[in-house]
Amino acid sequence: MRRHYPLNSAGVEDAGKLPWTNGVPSTGTEGSYPGFEIVVDTESELLNAQDASGLVRNGADQTQLAQAISRGAYLGAFGGSANALTASLQNSTVWPSLLPGMKFTGIVTQPNTGAVSVALSGFSTPPGVLNLFRRDGQALQAGDLRTGLPFSFVYDGSAFRVSTPAASEVTVAGASLVHRGVSTGTTNAIVAGLTPGITAYELGVVYVIKLSAANTGAVTANLDGRGALPVVRSNGNPLRAGDISNMAVLTYNSDGYFVLANLAQEIAPPGSGFAGSQQRFGYTPVNGQTQTLTATFTTTYAGIVQCVATLNTSPQNGNISTAASISVNGAASSGSADSVSGSCTSIVSVAVPAGASVTVAAQSTPSQTPTAAASQYLNYIFIPG
Repeated sequence: MRRHYPLNSAGVEDAGKLPWTNGVPSTGTEGSYPGFEIVVDTESELLNAQDASGLVRNGADQTQLAQAISRGAYLGAFGGSANALTASLQNSTVWPSLLPGMKFTGIVTQPNTGAVSVALSGFSTPPGVLNLFRRDGQALQAGDLRTGLPFSFVYDGSAFRVSTPAASEVTVAGASLVHRGVSTGTTNAIVAGLTPGITAYELGVVYVIKLSAANTGAVTANLDGRGALPVVRSNGNPLRAGDISNMAVLTYNSDGYFVLANLAQEIAPPGSGFAGSQQRFGYTPVNGQTQTLTATFTTTYAGIVQCVATLNTSPQNGNISTAASISVNGAASSGSADSVSGSCTSIVSVAVPAGASVTVAAQSTPSQTPTAAASQYLNYIFIPG
């Protein structure tokens, strides 16, 4: 709508040149002459407001303007699909363009099952397909739009946002803050359905997941199909082998990861480390035969095992290959073999998870027929942390 002015003697509006004046019949003084546009334009604006609200024009109802103001731009029932909504301004109304702050109301005929988009027509410049987000700018979750329940949304300049809190934004009083499940994934990729189920990951909610074995490295978790996220320590670092035993208690961080609340090996208590040794004194090596010293133990915490294999003999025995090795749950790691004539040493270190079966060994193999006695030593140490 625009401002209207009186008509001049030629029947044309002179914008701002002629003031509005009243006529005085008793003196024959003429007043201003209004153009018909002042009536037609006002009527058109009022009728357009009614049309956009979805009302049917009715000359007998003098409350339609008030109804239109109360209703706003009402779209009625959306078309399209559950997650790709379509709608048009009612009664063939056409607006020039979509502007930030414009608000609309409509009803879905089926609940959404995930993120939602809206294709809204009825504009001279079509806005195209736009995302419909929650108030916080996050994607709508399954069930946020409920069948038959009117909801309003506002254009923010680049996308639509619902005007009221979506169901996935609200933790209902009395709703469960603990969800439980059993992982069907691998030791490092947790996959679990939850009881009760969820529509989104939420702050302040605890997820308790039973596992079949300890992790062997960095871990992700995908709960109730809501997407796989990294699981980290409280300091934000990735999990290490053995950080999870047979149960994971997770809390969600809005930055996009889970924090493990029950780290299996946060701090090892004093006395958790230990050392050991094996010896064989004054034996005569046999050409081509390997002599082995071994020790086996189970780690109570994650940490490092170091193994040192040493052979002490006479240089006249020539080169005797000596190697240290560590086997963790059946997977062996060996140090570089030392075959210097006389005394020689081999060292190997391996990171181990909590609860691992560890076998350390020292092996010595002559490459010629020895003539002097030798002594063989195995020394090892476990350092938790």
